[in-house]
Amino acid sequence: MEEFSGGGFAEYLDIIRQTIEEGQKTGGFRKDLKPITAAKILYGALDEMVTNWILSKRDYPLAPMADEVLKIFFGGVLK
Repeated sequence: MEEFSGGGFAEYLDIIRQTIEEGQKTGGFRKDLKPITAAKILYGALDEMVTNWILSKRDYPLAPMADEVLKIFFGGVLK
């Protein structure tokens, strides 16, 4: 885990950040958001879902959880 936490994590987070920046440039994402903060929020939410899935004693599919995270990330929670 320590090895991933250093270089691997930074590279993974950078891919997400770059994707968000590209979306901002093309008009798909809001420009008033800091790409690195948005990347950390998305990564953190997905990581939490995966951690709970791994540690859970229940058997359930993971993909719908990712869909729910992305629905909230892209759509927000405000009505």
